Amino acid sequence: MRILFTSTQGEGHIRPLLPYAKAVAALGHEVRIAAPEGCGPIISKAGFEHHVFDCLSGPELEAIWAPHRGVRGDDMLKIAIPQMFAGATARKSLPGLRQAVETWRPDVIVRESVEYAGLVLAEAHGIPHARVNVHNCGFEELVNSYAVEPVATLLDSAGVAGDAKAIIWDEPVFTAFPETFDGDARQGENNPPMRVSTAAGGPVPETDWR
Repeated sequence: MRILFTSTQGEGHIRPLLPYAKAVAALGHEVRIAAPEGCGPIISKAGFEHHVFDCLSGPELEAIWAPHRGVRGDDMLKIAIPQMFAGATARKSLPGLRQAVETWRPDVIVRESVEYAGLVLAEAHGIPHARVNVHNCGFEELVNSYAVEPVATLLDSAGVAGDAKAIIWDEPVFTAFPETFDGDARQGENNPPMRVSTAAGGPVPETDWR
């Protein structure tokens, strides 16, 4: 089986994917990682092939943040998720990631939780997808709520029908955070997170991908 992992820029985004990528590779699956060029050294050191896609440039990031200097906390999140991660970053990522999906044809896409182009392309191509939380479940719940509207726009532009909120919330979720770190997260009655250990030699979660 071919499994494509997708990540935005930054060590805090790419590194949480690596234990999962190594675990499924050890099971005999083909694994590649799609991410911006800056993630290359980390991906190369981990031993995986790297599909490069574009990320926002310094001036593009500055244009997003310049009007919001001094914003902190939840107000910052209200800007970062819809305008940057689920907005400009996802739009910038889509062409290069689409090329990776259409040329390599993965059977499954696993994204880090603020990489949204992978979700959109998975839905557009009928590919099963899952996400790896890079925050605790309580924070992820807040992130998801701010992502719904821009993800709906991306799905619509890709010709995908469906409820963006349901698509995000019904996605299988992996987390390495213990339940005591979840805060006020609802967990989801029908879709609780699959808790795993990402320590070397830790248990591999049972999934339909085996």
